[in-house]
Amino acid sequence: MSKTRKNVIAWTLAPNEIFHMVSLSEKSKKTLWVEEKQMAILTQSYEIKRWYDAGKYDIRNQMGSDTFIFFVNMKSFQYDFAANEPLMNEQLNIPILAMGHCQLTITNPVILLTELMSQFYQIENKTLLEFLDQMIQKQMKEFFKHFMEIEGLFFDIRKISVLFSNYVKADLEKFGLYCNGLKLTYISLPQEIIETYSHYVSCIECKKMIPRRSRFCPHCGINQMRVCEQCGDIIEHQYCPHCGYDSDNTTLE
Repeated sequence: MSKTRKNVIAWTLAPNEIFHMVSLSEKSKKTLWVEEKQMAILTQSYEIKRWYDAGKYDIRNQMGSDTFIFFVNMKSFQYDFAANEPLMNEQLNIPILAMGHCQLTITNPVILLTELMSQFYQIENKTLLEFLDQMIQKQMKEFFKHFMEIEGLFFDIRKISVLFSNYVKADLEKFGLYCNGLKLTYISLPQEIIETYSHYVSCIECKKMIPRRSRFCPHCGINQMRVCEQCGDIIEHQYCPHCGYDSDNTTLE
């Protein structure tokens, strides 16, 4: 929403509005007003010249026919993603579909806008979403291609979410974005694979898939039987099936 105050250029960004571009060709505008939780970036001929934190600024000397102000929302926003095609897992040669969402915050608008201007002619909300989609699609393809052989966490969507979040954070930070939290909400697998691997678990040491209730891992030889510190029952997974105790701190016999 634009400010109507005379001689002032400003914009109140809606909660779901990430960017808004305003031309500085109007000679009557003398003052730039940047609200809290915003940053304003001035560009000339598609190059970043100056940026402004929250406050009021005299911009009379910055006017020009090819000069623009980008108002940037510094608050966090939600980005929803989904695989636009099946993700092939090389270990099992099966297609996987996945979707989820993450909370993002723009930490360095200058770096982000520079990257967007190098790839897109027009910068607006859908431009950033298109940029994010290209990045996430590529990362999902690489991650799901190998994730089973790396971690063996085939059915634990919570742990897979954590691994995928760590996987994408570094790339996002390169472009001035911070991931506040990422969650995979859905992973699809062929029914025959689910039935086959329901008889397997991952080794507590090497993470390779082994038959359920194996006492020792055939790959690394580690004893798989753990004792619940809460009730003394034998457990195979993180949580005790008898009392629900978190077995992350459980010791081997």
